[in-house]
Amino acid sequence: MCQKSLLSQPTLSHHFQRLVEAGVVAELKIGVAKRYKLNRSLLECSGINVNKL
Repeated sequence: MCQKSLLSQPTLSHHFQRLVEAGVVAELKIGVAKRYKLNRSLLECSGINVNKL
């Protein structure tokens, strides 16, 4: 993801941690790697059309 976003790994980790804290994404740990899943229901309740993301 760092290569596609042009952001450093520490910067991405920082921002993803804030999204996890806000409940926007869920963090799934697989070994030492982390995967993130979008909380679609939270965004839809906020009036955000997740199909356009």
